[in-house]
Amino acid sequence: MPVIASTNSGTIITNGVEGFIIPIRDASAIIQSIEKLYNDKDLYIFMSENAKPDVLSLQGSASDPLSVNFPSFMGCKLSQDIFQEGIDVVISGVPYDQSTTGRSGARFGPTGIRNASANLAWELRRWPWDFSVFDVIGVVDWGDLSLDSAEKNQMLSMVQQHASQILQEDKTMLTLGGDHHISLPLLREHAKKLGTVALIHFDAHADAEREPEQYNHGTMFYHARNEGIIDPRR
Repeated sequence: MPVIASTNSGTIITNGVEGFIIPIRDASAIIQSIEKLYNDKDLYIFMSENAKPDVLSLQGSASDPLSVNFPSFMGCKLSQDIFQEGIDVVISGVPYDQSTTGRSGARFGPTGIRNASANLAWELRRWPWDFSVFDVIGVVDWGDLSLDSAEKNQMLSMVQQHASQILQEDKTMLTLGGDHHISLPLLREHAKKLGTVALIHFDAHADAEREPEQYNHGTMFYHARNEGIIDPRR
């Protein structure tokens, strides 16, 4: 079955066999996924010659209609190769909400944020600036960490390991949650690299409840202060 990665869509006939054209923002990512799923000598993958120049670029974002293709943050390139040259910012999702003391649902936050960002991607030059930030910095959307929602300790270790790899490459992180507890492992890794950090926190609550034995979405900044990784005076 032929598969063509392109900015167009539809069906094709190649050597009498019907195949599909897959419209995508990042053709290379889908090609890799297809190759992993199908180990078939009869599967042929092509790159459309008329693909948009920004499809595989680290800078810029896709200009597809809002309902087209797999959602990435602001239409940025989907890639887990953080070592490639030109990347300045890595966007990651942490779909986790097992540290909430109320209702669940924050695990769907990364997907919701990406979907909502599509409404902003079509107008990248925002007043009063006359340029798009994506023309200046290289941004990739790494995707989501694959978490077992029932394993709190796994979340902490996986987020810290993920953050460590990105920060070691001198990249800036933009992380989408997920409940507030994901802030603690992120702060820990940033403090390892930068030292004690300042924190800007927008919330109706301080999330600094003094509960030494509790690690949840309302205590993480209490623990962060006790661990010496944030300075509340800054």
